[in-house]
Amino acid sequence: MMPRPSLLLPILVSSALSSHAAVFDFSETGSTSGNNSQGASGNVNVSDASVPSTTATIDGVALSLTALSTSGAAEIGANGQGFGVSTDNESGANETRLEGDKGESIQFSFGQDVLLDSLRFGNFSNGETAVLSFVSGVNPFTSGSSLSITGDGNQGPAYDILLSSDPIVTGGISIIQANTVLELTISGGGNDVLLNEFSVSPTLQASIVTTPPTPVLTENPNPATNVGITIVAAGNQKGQSFSLGAPATIGSFVFESGGVATPGDFKIALHQAMDGIPWLLDPIVSGIASLPSGLVAGDRFQITLPTAVELKRGSYIITLEGLGSTSFPLRFSEDPLYPTGAGARNNSALGWRPLNNPDADLLFAVIGTQEASPPVPTGKPNIVFILADDLGWTDIQCGPTGPNVINGTNHGTSFYQTPNLARLATEGLSFTHTFVHPNCAPTRAALLSGQYPSRSGNGVYHVDSLNRGGSGTTYLGPSQNEDIPVAHVISPEALQEAGYVTAHLGKYHVANHETGLASMPENQGFDFNFGGKENGNPGNFFASSGVWNTAIGPGLASYAAPYDQSYIDTVLKAPPSNPLNDRASNYPLIFPQEKPNDPDVLGNDNKHLTDAMGDAATAFIRDHTTGNLADRPLYMQVHFYAVHTPIQDRPDLTTKYATGITPSATHDNVDYAGLVEGMDQNIGRILDRLDDPNGDGDPSDSIADNTLIVFISDNGGHIGPTDNDPLRHRKGSFWNGGLRVPMILRQPGTVPAASQTDTLVHAVDIYPTLLEHAGVSMPAGITFDGESFAAHMTDPVGTPRKRSPIFYHFPGYLDQRARPVDVAIARIDGEDYKLIYNYDLTYTGNPSSTEDQQEGLDPLGDPWQLFKFSSDISETTDLIDGSYSNHLLYGDIADQMASQMDDWLTQPDPDWEAHKLTLRSTGAEVDYPGPDVADVVVPFGQTFHITASSVDLSAKTVTLTWNSEAGFSYDIEVSDGLGSWSPLATDVPSGGASTTAADLADPGISLPGRRFYRVVLTP
Repeated sequence: MMPRPSLLLPILVSSALSSHAAVFDFSETGSTSGNNSQGASGNVNVSDASVPSTTATIDGVALSLTALSTSGAAEIGANGQGFGVSTDNESGANETRLEGDKGESIQFSFGQDVLLDSLRFGNFSNGETAVLSFVSGVNPFTSGSSLSITGDGNQGPAYDILLSSDPIVTGGISIIQANTVLELTISGGGNDVLLNEFSVSPTLQASIVTTPPTPVLTENPNPATNVGITIVAAGNQKGQSFSLGAPATIGSFVFESGGVATPGDFKIALHQAMDGIPWLLDPIVSGIASLPSGLVAGDRFQITLPTAVELKRGSYIITLEGLGSTSFPLRFSEDPLYPTGAGARNNSALGWRPLNNPDADLLFAVIGTQEASPPVPTGKPNIVFILADDLGWTDIQCGPTGPNVINGTNHGTSFYQTPNLARLATEGLSFTHTFVHPNCAPTRAALLSGQYPSRSGNGVYHVDSLNRGGSGTTYLGPSQNEDIPVAHVISPEALQEAGYVTAHLGKYHVANHETGLASMPENQGFDFNFGGKENGNPGNFFASSGVWNTAIGPGLASYAAPYDQSYIDTVLKAPPSNPLNDRASNYPLIFPQEKPNDPDVLGNDNKHLTDAMGDAATAFIRDHTTGNLADRPLYMQVHFYAVHTPIQDRPDLTTKYATGITPSATHDNVDYAGLVEGMDQNIGRILDRLDDPNGDGDPSDSIADNTLIVFISDNGGHIGPTDNDPLRHRKGSFWNGGLRVPMILRQPGTVPAASQTDTLVHAVDIYPTLLEHAGVSMPAGITFDGESFAAHMTDPVGTPRKRSPIFYHFPGYLDQRARPVDVAIARIDGEDYKLIYNYDLTYTGNPSSTEDQQEGLDPLGDPWQLFKFSSDISETTDLIDGSYSNHLLYGDIADQMASQMDDWLTQPDPDWEAHKLTLRSTGAEVDYPGPDVADVVVPFGQTFHITASSVDLSAKTVTLTWNSEAGFSYDIEVSDGLGSWSPLATDVPSGGASTTAADLADPGISLPGRRFYRVVLTP
């Protein structure tokens, strides 16, 4: 089978191009509500029309609209979602809707020949029928003088009704000639709709060529032997993919005819391709042309674009479909003569797939010019960065070397099964002390920017707002970013500039808010964006009849088809030697309750989003490694939506956990378990694809050894679906249940296998680590907060790493989970400490919120808290609680960390923006906490010192009395000359305010010379 083409860099369409679909969007310009599911894309302002007719021109296509009614004078009635007809004396919603029972209708025409591709309605209910009918000009309908569209309940506000193929459409339509008038009416069901969008394609020129046109960019010429015929017709699309190794300007396409069965019009479209089929379903270029008259078998015909289109390097597919009764054969070669493309077909419910002979290619040529290819970077590893969403530190099980195993105690789940992550840990390095931000967006911003939120290249402190504590809080949080500033160079931009091919898959979240589309992945260093948008959760993990919820970006649309038996057999139960649904059996000691799930029960169920992301990831790897730019390294960023709410898993995985697997004391949610394993299975698919990129079963093309994999979560687990015990609290909290996450790295032969490291890591460290490992310089002129661990990860024993303290500045509130705080995490003398400064001591939660009442916030008496989580993993004991003894033990540590925190908060760098709280009552700014924790002072008589002592030389014993404090213990040590001390007694319990250790045996007391004793307060 021929190699598949490579999808490599983004598309740039020239601004002068007029041959792509013209979309007339009647939603309010700049609105993101209602039917405007594509974001702020409204381009026809009808919201203030109040006139019977209006005109608009989009991409050179002119549209005229007129409102009509048999019930009185009519005007265009519009709201932010679309428009209808407003008849005399109407009010409220009726003003903005097209109502059939009032005889309301819309007439429209175009200023040039076009094909009406699709319509989009709002409020289009089950049983409601929209009718397009001919009024004047040239009748475009293929049967009679109208077509009808009947809603079946599935046409939501984001649903494009394709007039050429949607099963709810009865009748057909061909080219609408210039100035032909059509009318839209409505009946049945709710009997009222909003018109949200028209999409039309202009006409192109097609002509017979006797001399091959030039210059030819790429072609598959007639080989004279092994030539076949394939038919193009309505509902029987054919296509040919091709690959460009450098930017190109394309003016036309040439195909070879096998004859003409039925002459007429056909549609041509150019798409970006993935695995030889259309990837983004919206075309770059589309149009309608008429077959040239006199076309016979063997003729070449050229389809010329009115304006040349500029494309970046990558893979594309040109598709053709007959309109109405038009049907014509194209010639193709049976032999694999064209190595960087493939013929394709779309003529069944299976959608786009290769021709019957997967080695076949249409006889075609692409006409245009191409730039020289850029130099190829050498010696750089591939990078696959995998981010789970809301996965807690204890939510995975990876065996004895996993990231949640501390001093031999395995804190990983015994209920959820994650065998592919177990494989990753067995083959890689687990990080046991990794910290992120307490919820989604700030962690993603930190990962991509390499900066804390208080740095100007980040600014994302929290999801949505810093004021999520209700209206009665003492303080107000400042405004913040929701997007990473466009001017900041994020890590994929730096890697792309160094020659990497970059792809983002899944949840993005830190774009398209205040900065608009400029901050979207495809505009910020990612060559490809599979499904990333501004949304923080998917809305629904399941597609509906092959269409995703509007929270999911268009790059995953081609992976939304329902399950079928072929997919179940070749993906969910494959390969036979190591079935995806039974991999826990590879690790019986790690998963003693292992059992397979049964994907056969899925039948033709709707596709799960996590599987679609696995589809996209494996297709991207395959395309890249088999294409003409395979010598360039790839950076693939896989940001799963799992395991964020809604907790929706595949039915077969639910069944697995509901029958025969015993829950644990902390983990018992079968749906959450299935969602976790579904993500794990798709991580397994990625590992499999790295082992065998072209999927032929032969691992000789493996890129695993040259690929660094990073797996991490964006914050702690969400209590309810899961439990973070023994870590305290949950997602959204500044306790370690919100901040501490698992992280595993793997690169065979480079990163040691089955190993652990306890080095402190924060999300901001990922940026410099990836760039150093890739041999890419950090962008100049930018202050980064991250500290690379690239050298440490390749030799954690031989290259120990001491990280600076980790800091958090959170000037805001989050329901029951967080009050305004500053936090420092540091390792001092081998122990791990967390210092917290609480600004609002009385805040215990948003009274209107139901979030996490059982682990809410307690009122405090003092703003400072210190925890030693290396020995107090659940952060239960405050070490600066006002106790004099604790002050003696930990006061210096608290002061040291407070001083470091103050230096961090008040640093003079011009890009530092640690925004302050303001007092709600006055608006006055609230100062930072300062560099010192208040001392605990007691009268001298109560200070820690020996108050009495006695020696019995004959008995060789000593008795000591000292000031003490209940709850503490003490060691007694002895020395001959104050140079070194030896233990005399250990763990002497406190006797209250005063403690006496009587008759302590000291054989050395009788030796000549002085004898010294001391009492040591122990932690």
